[in-house]
Amino acid sequence: MKYVAGILIAGLLCLRATAQELSSVVIPSEDEIYEAYLAGEIDYDQYLLLVDMEQNGLEPSLLYLLDLIPELSTEEDSVEQTSAGQTSKTRHTLKYGYYQRLEADELSRYLLKMRSHVDQNWELAFGIRKELTGRERFVGRSATYRSDRGVVRSAVVGSFTRKYGLGSVIGYRGKLLSYSPRLDDESILFPDFGGFNGVALDTRSGDMNINTMGSYSRDEDHTIAVVAANLGLKVGRWRPQVTLAATRLGERYSAHAISDYKSALTLEFARNGGSITGEYCLQGGARDEAASAIFDLKQRFGSRTVSLTGWSYGDNYLNLASGGKASTLSHTVELEEVDCSLTDRRSGQRGLSGRLSGGLSKSTRFAFSTLAGWRSSDSSIFQFQSQITRSISTRLTFGLEYLTKRIEKQPIDSLYHRVRASIHVSSGMLKLKTYLGETMPESGRDYFSWLTDLKIDLSEQTRLQLWSNLSRVIDGRIDYWNLFAKLEHKLSEVVSVSTKLSDRYDPNATEQHLPAFSFELNGGI
Repeated sequence: MKYVAGILIAGLLCLRATAQELSSVVIPSEDEIYEAYLAGEIDYDQYLLLVDMEQNGLEPSLLYLLDLIPELSTEEDSVEQTSAGQTSKTRHTLKYGYYQRLEADELSRYLLKMRSHVDQNWELAFGIRKELTGRERFVGRSATYRSDRGVVRSAVVGSFTRKYGLGSVIGYRGKLLSYSPRLDDESILFPDFGGFNGVALDTRSGDMNINTMGSYSRDEDHTIAVVAANLGLKVGRWRPQVTLAATRLGERYSAHAISDYKSALTLEFARNGGSITGEYCLQGGARDEAASAIFDLKQRFGSRTVSLTGWSYGDNYLNLASGGKASTLSHTVELEEVDCSLTDRRSGQRGLSGRLSGGLSKSTRFAFSTLAGWRSSDSSIFQFQSQITRSISTRLTFGLEYLTKRIEKQPIDSLYHRVRASIHVSSGMLKLKTYLGETMPESGRDYFSWLTDLKIDLSEQTRLQLWSNLSRVIDGRIDYWNLFAKLEHKLSEVVSVSTKLSDRYDPNATEQHLPAFSFELNGGI
């Protein structure tokens, strides 16, 4: 995908990334991400990650997390889609999205986000969300200072994400606690967020960086506190870093707690067109002598780019605040000392991932990517993806994609292959993206998929989008179908509104049809 920031709803800030840039799939909003989860295209952990990214955003250094989701991409023209409220003329932006099912129970949800640039350095932001279940709470709030000069380059109070080095000590772990289900004082102090909650300070003096942070979160049963510091230098082409952190997970209403201490040495060597980075981490406290090692290589050869990453985490590696590279292969860790059960995808895991992409000619591009992770002989994951696109003209592009994915994990193993052929057409007021694919699972019947995304610019201010995703067609019978019609209108350069009517068809569900209505407002001043 060309522009990435998790799930794209109009108004979400978009970040440029290279991973999966040739993927044929288009995911325009959280609604379709949820449908992809229900259709089995992504698992629950991937869904939670994308929702968290949509609600709060992540640091650019954490976009590698999207490499774990080869099934998805976001819209290539997302910057155009989200231009309302995101132009350089706006200092204050507001986004409000409302969704309601048009059925007997009439369940609804909403998301409210505000971002205000007080001046050229200070920014205030917050988000509030209500789920279909009625769960309503803050999903982030922060005050951020940024500067391109001086000693203090960044300071944050509130919700934030950080990654020091390659992430074996401090990174994006994802949600560990359950947080408050209501809009109350607890929700304001401890919002529902997968990153950190507290303060972070990034400073620079000459060729030296000093970054520090402190975080404290809690839910009804547990508390987690993190204190960390990172020191980095630039010595010619070498960039050494040292990271230290202390983490404490405890029961909220007792003295039971476990402590984790980590230290890591990171060494990066910058070379022409790329870099080589290695990181070694030691651990003490509740889980002694558990170490991890990560390496990362990136290199450009003309128009082609190669990347290779490897990781190895000790069996007793305690993952409370880290976010190093790993596959989605997860397992449950029981921390009996504090009566806590958590899902973890790092402890005991080893793995490799690689990617080769570039151009065969001015009109033809390719990408090959692979990922393998394992914990034991009967717990492993492997995936391989190849993509090629050819531009016939500036208005017409063809693509072909192959993906194979194997998961060996008791009690169920799975293997499937997928082939997709795509066409992108852009002609004046019309833009069309469509693919036809076949998925061949090892167990179960093969099924076809057909996605069509059509955008029609009715005027300079009004766009109509027609979307149809036949996720599964088995033996000529529709097994899952999601479709919508969306009308977006720009009231001004910085204000836009959109309405959407959608329907889900699932013949295996109690309610075979699930119509819904959505409204969205994006504005800025």
